[in-house]
Amino acid sequence: MLLLIRTILFMSSVLIATAESVITHGTGFLESPGYPGDYGNSVDVTWRFNVKPGYKIRLVIEHFDIQDSNDENKGSCFRDFLEVIENGQTKCKYCGLTGRDSRAPAKNENIVSKNHELVVRFVSDGVSSSSKGFRIRYITEDRDECREKELEVMYAYDDWDKIIYCNHECHNTPGRYFCSCRPGFQLHSNNHTCTSRCKGAVLTGDAGEITTSDYPTLYSKFADCEWKIKGKKGISIDIRFTDQFSIERHYAEGCVYDWMQYKFGDGPISDRKCGASKPGNGQWISTKSSEVSVYFHSDMTEEEAGFKLQYRFDRVVCSKKLQPPVNGKVTPIKTEYVFEDVVTFQCNEGFTLVGTRKATCMSNGKWTEIDIECKAIVCARPVEFLNIDNSAPVNLPSSFAYGATFTITCSGEYFEMTSGAAKWICGDNGEWVSNSKIIALNSNKNIPECKPVCGMKGKGRSVHSLFKRSLTPGRLVRPINIIQVAIVRGKVARYGEWPWTALVDLFGSGAGTVEFCGGSLVSSRTVVTAAHCTVKTYMSAIKVFLGVWKRDLTDNYVQEFKVSELYEHKEYGKIPFNNDIALLILDKAASIGDFVRPVCLPRSAFEQSLPDMAVANAEGFQKTGVVAGWGVTDNGYVATELNFARIPPIEQEKCRELFEARKPSTATAMRLTGNMMCAGYHKQSGKGRDSCQGDSGGPLTFQDKARSRYFLHGIVSFGLSESCGDGAFGIYTKVSNYIEWIDNHLKD
Repeated sequence: MLLLIRTILFMSSVLIATAESVITHGTGFLESPGYPGDYGNSVDVTWRFNVKPGYKIRLVIEHFDIQDSNDENKGSCFRDFLEVIENGQTKCKYCGLTGRDSRAPAKNENIVSKNHELVVRFVSDGVSSSSKGFRIRYITEDRDECREKELEVMYAYDDWDKIIYCNHECHNTPGRYFCSCRPGFQLHSNNHTCTSRCKGAVLTGDAGEITTSDYPTLYSKFADCEWKIKGKKGISIDIRFTDQFSIERHYAEGCVYDWMQYKFGDGPISDRKCGASKPGNGQWISTKSSEVSVYFHSDMTEEEAGFKLQYRFDRVVCSKKLQPPVNGKVTPIKTEYVFEDVVTFQCNEGFTLVGTRKATCMSNGKWTEIDIECKAIVCARPVEFLNIDNSAPVNLPSSFAYGATFTITCSGEYFEMTSGAAKWICGDNGEWVSNSKIIALNSNKNIPECKPVCGMKGKGRSVHSLFKRSLTPGRLVRPINIIQVAIVRGKVARYGEWPWTALVDLFGSGAGTVEFCGGSLVSSRTVVTAAHCTVKTYMSAIKVFLGVWKRDLTDNYVQEFKVSELYEHKEYGKIPFNNDIALLILDKAASIGDFVRPVCLPRSAFEQSLPDMAVANAEGFQKTGVVAGWGVTDNGYVATELNFARIPPIEQEKCRELFEARKPSTATAMRLTGNMMCAGYHKQSGKGRDSCQGDSGGPLTFQDKARSRYFLHGIVSFGLSESCGDGAFGIYTKVSNYIEWIDNHLKD
């Protein structure tokens, strides 16, 4: 009697099975869940035998395939295992595949209990396995009927092969016995004889073999086998009998007991074949058919070795000889092409294929369409490359055929390629493709962009060759009694030395006005200045001058602009001078040349670290930045010529300390924020260089010495002294905090 209780749960597609079985008598099978399929994950199955005292339990392991596992720390069979327990002790523990792994039981291994109780447990872990599990026969024994039958056959003298007995496996049970068969066999209707399971097999591979069961040992009794070999239309099957051929033959009547036959397609079935002579003398037999049937019959007596038949597919030959296209080739090259062969046509470099790229040999011996041609690849005239802004004229090739090239260069020393590729080639798809490294990706098919070189300091010009000396003195400006927006003790710049410095005329009075601020050109149409300059005026009133050296002289080098867009930081004013930044979008692009060029914005971490390197006095870095403008000089007059000064940055914590110490008592709302930086000589040193009134909005730049490029790090914002210079320092808007904001509004 077998009592089986199962609980099956599905959790996240994982089958978890538990089983508890109690067996009190009888015979049967123990099988892994799903046998002969995958037994699943997280299984824990237990069978408990408790038969009558005086009986014993015999386990016969017929098939065993459990995931193998072994670890020097965890031991053998620590994942999936089958365990037999007797008297509370492990009698044996198995995993692996019978016939392959040392931890697996032997084929048909017998395990016999010493008493009437035995426990069998099967466990699998949570790891999936393709193993097929096990099948174990159990028997409660009282007498050995199988042994009696074996002795009957052993000692019979006449007609021993007519005795019906278990010719594979015999199994005793209390009061009875039964027979079972090895895998691949089935029990005959007499319930004793095992015969081969060989009916209905279909073989479709290009080559293979057919054998009788257990060849070349004895074939099974009562066999009625049928195999079919099937090929596609266009296939002719060849067969031959090889190695040993041995089928029972009556000495007088021939093939009346056991025999084999074959049939080609719909043709007649062959004569019966038996004995020891191979059909066709073991040579290949061409059937001229795409289907072959093979039959085998045996009776109850006189089994012999049987036969082995090999087969192969012989394919139809395509008769038409293939020729490669002009300016092309065909692969693979063979002396003969047969059914289902596929060839590929390719064109030589510089040519493109017109027609079907592949052809197939069909079952009728003809090719699929092979009307192909290799045409020369020619690209269209590259008109999109001929009018790139700020680029030099393009020297196009005389032909636009595959492999033709041209190169784009930017015009003059003041423009550089910022994205796309410089070199282009006519590619194998008939399109112009990049033929050099792409500097940076862009949205215009990587057609190159030429933009002004930023941060390149001017070489300067002799001012006497450019201007007549102005006799107009500068205007005396008295410091006003407020916190100063503050170049004193600097130098007069050479013309074009700081080409990004802009003069922002706040009320449209002209370059000679005293109501102005500084600014910095960062692109051909964008000027950065201070928000505290622009909030006191209107966009329509502002004029911007570039290329200015002397404010009271206008010459052919000075460029004048109106402002088409004005952007002031929306957070400006909530804390005094915090977010003190504004952008002026010019009404037209500036003409880039000797006297007008943009400054670089500090985008990378290295570029943004230049002031810190200066504070740290790091080797290989400039120790000072440069501030430039037309503000109040040390004599109290507004400068006529562009002045500049080199000043050191001040470490932020030191600046905060100085700021709090020198902040006017009335300026309680003012504080130093992370959007500000300090620069200047904060001690009485005699150097006393500083920015001053009129320099507001102007640039504070630091040089990357390795590339000789200047980067805009500060915008002149305000100072903490009513006088500029000795002992004073300036507060600057920290530009690196606003790169994203600038990019959102910047125009080229």
